[in-house]
Amino acid sequence: MFSILFIIVPIFIAAVFVFIIAMIVSPKFKGKMMSREIKAQKYMIEESKEDLKSISDDMAYATKDGVKTTAGAIREGLTKSTVFCKHCGCEIDDDSKFCKKCGKKQ
Repeated sequence: MFSILFIIVPIFIAAVFVFIIAMIVSPKFKGKMMSREIKAQKYMIEESKEDLKSISDDMAYATKDGVKTTAGAIREGLTKSTVFCKHCGCEIDDDSKFCKKCGKKQ
């Protein structure tokens, strides 16, 4: 059993070494390997296109309410005439001279 491993492992290591050297030295070989990777990526994208579309549709639907809420809060914040107390952080009217909560002068 071990004698087989002593034969197979060095052959495997030598094959990996030759492969790495070929990738470094030969641009043609490297291009061929990259071409196969690109084809595999295109195939995976083509196969998963419907799943990706479904996921993006679900995400758009899920975030639609959040976007509406955020936009409404921004709109309300731009039109509202309130400020916050610089001492306690309580919301007060912008024309107030004193805070309703802590009573300190603004």
